[in-house]
Amino acid sequence: MNTGLAYRAVFQAPSLRLDSSVIHRMISDSTPFVLARQLGYLKRYPAKQMPDTERYSSFVEYPRFGRGPRLTGLNPQTEFSGGTFIHWHSPKSCRIPSRAMAANLGKQVPATVAVTHYYDVARQCRDCGRRFILFATEQQHWYENLQFGLDSDCVRCVPCRKKEQGIAKTRRQYEDLCHQGGRTADQCLTQAECCLELIEHEVFTPKQTRRIRVLLNSMADDNTFVDRVSLIRERLLHIEHNAEKSE
Repeated sequence: MNTGLAYRAVFQAPSLRLDSSVIHRMISDSTPFVLARQLGYLKRYPAKQMPDTERYSSFVEYPRFGRGPRLTGLNPQTEFSGGTFIHWHSPKSCRIPSRAMAANLGKQVPATVAVTHYYDVARQCRDCGRRFILFATEQQHWYENLQFGLDSDCVRCVPCRKKEQGIAKTRRQYEDLCHQGGRTADQCLTQAECCLELIEHEVFTPKQTRRIRVLLNSMADDNTFVDRVSLIRERLLHIEHNAEKSE
């Protein structure tokens, strides 16, 4: 596509009715813009300037896509009669215009209403409250490659998602060690460290520090991990001190 031009989809309802077979060809073809233009459903307009980068400077940076939206020139709207459906989690209020991309219905998990287009959408993270962009390309990866159901939604920015995944991994490791008999000294310390991390992230209450002390007392005669035990005790005292202050 010429860098000086952008394509924008123009759905001329009610005068234009898109046949379902045409829609399927448009969204399943590897080059939907080219095919759609050949079919006469795309018009050529002068490219609009990219939005001011300062507008997205405070947004959380995505490791792969950055902070700002990605211009595609496609700006469809939901038209049930025309067979165009935008995801329910992308209302007009959060869509970034001209940043949509066509979906491949054949790769989505079957749903009552399939999504024909994904938009770059502006979101606010549920955990940290910062603004971020849920990119159309990321949605395509979720719903077509990873086969997430279309009822799945993204409510956290990338750093908070990674943090949540790390906490979930720590909890699984902790629970596995709890059910393991005949733990070694190294495994006992790992269990104590997992418990500390879960307390620090407020998954467990400070009362769980008692379990950590039991684990440390069980290996009081083992001098193999002196530095590691010392660090655990420091973190433990810090948690207990904060708990006393909050009472």
